[in-house]
Amino acid sequence: MGYYVIRRIDPTALYFSLLCLTAALRVVSTQQILIRQFDLPISWTWLFKLELISITLIPMFGALYLFSLLNEKRYRKILHIFNGITIVISCYFLFTNVYWGSKIVPAFTYYALLEMVLLLMVVVKSMILRTHPLAQLASVGYFFVFAFGLNDILYSLSYINTFYAMPIAIFIYVFVQAIVLAKKYNNAFKEVEDLSGELQRVNKNQEAIIENRTAELQGYNNIKDKIFSIISHDLRAAIASLSSVLSLAEDADDKTVLELRGYFKGIKRNVDNLNLTIDNMLVWSQSQINGIQTKPETINLNEEIDRSISLYSLVALQKKLHSCTRLPSHLRLRLIQRI
Repeated sequence: MGYYVIRRIDPTALYFSLLCLTAALRVVSTQQILIRQFDLPISWTWLFKLELISITLIPMFGALYLFSLLNEKRYRKILHIFNGITIVISCYFLFTNVYWGSKIVPAFTYYALLEMVLLLMVVVKSMILRTHPLAQLASVGYFFVFAFGLNDILYSLSYINTFYAMPIAIFIYVFVQAIVLAKKYNNAFKEVEDLSGELQRVNKNQEAIIENRTAELQGYNNIKDKIFSIISHDLRAAIASLSSVLSLAEDADDKTVLELRGYFKGIKRNVDNLNLTIDNMLVWSQSQINGIQTKPETINLNEEIDRSISLYSLVALQKKLHSCTRLPSHLRLRLIQRI
């Protein structure tokens, strides 16, 4: 009962406690009549009524317990019908004369047998389908109840000559189910511990993932800085070449102007390269936003090198520097362009 007070979501412990209470009520009100040892002013009539009521309630609470433990849903409507009939019979035993109550006891035994058969179906189904990890252990106790209960029914109807064995079955059943509940709550605590450990491992993995992602982002930022540094250097070289020619043209005489005309072709090439660099920057920025597609293409490496050197031709001329390439003219390079 205390388990149910602590955790009201699961009524299994409640049904088990009510089963134990009704079983104890039957034990103290029959055979040696232990309740008489307390000298309570209880008449023989009420003792008999307590015995009859306990007999009707034990199957009901036992069925509720098994249905809740095994999470049985298929036969739940049938169980509700049995429970309704049981409550009506219990009220009949409580409010009618003992004589009239005893009249329906033989009929009640057949009714109890039907409910026991229903529980047997549920238990066997749970064992075969393994719907619950504790189904086999819980079924062991019920098999004793079914066998000894069938014995008591047949004995009360004078079909066999044995003895009332239900108290022994109830003791075995309660003992086994106590072990089942202990295992159930132990498994629940173990599951919580496992989930807690798994959560800690996930948190550690998340921390490692975050650190790796942070390192990757830092690497991307470094690459971005290098790209911008290279791009700015290329732009500065092209603009410096154009600025140098313009500076020469400002102070140039007729002879110098004639010399400058020879560089106009190089200036145009530098401007074209500058436009190409700007276009590449735009394409690259779009690829970062919309994704990157690649297209392999073969290029002439000498042409690309000459184009890069031409960016610095005017600056090299001013500084009286000479540049040359020593690559074979037929050299080709397989380049993967990003589009």
